[in-house]
Order: sequence, then C-alpha cells, then structure tokens
Amino acid sequence: MDIIRNSVWLSQGTDLLAEGLYRVLDFDRKVDLLILFKIKSERTGKPIPFSFSMFKYYIE
Repeated sequence: MDIIRNSVWLSQGTDLLAEGLYRVLDFDRKVDLLILFKIKSERTGKPIPFSFSMFKYYIE
C-alpha cells in the first residue's frame, strides 16, 4: 500500500508507536521523515515525527 498525505493508518501498537489511528500529515522520503497525527485521542495532541522507513516496515 502506498503512503500518501491525509491517509489514515491503524497501528496495532509497537515499542515506538502507540496503538490507534493515525493520519499522515506529510512525509519526506529523502530525510526519512513522516509527520503523523493521532486520531480519536482523549486530548488534543501535537503532530508526531516518525521514521518513514520504520512506519513502512510496521504496516507491511
């Protein structure tokens, strides 16, 4: 599956990323950076910087 802006992904919970739904706000493969925003959080949160390659590994 392709990772595109505004797509929503489910994390099953890992050591690096808590379980839940995340929206991809932006990404840059050149610097291995993905900006995520947790959906349906109990409180308003901040965007989360995350490794693009690690995220791709976890969703495959």
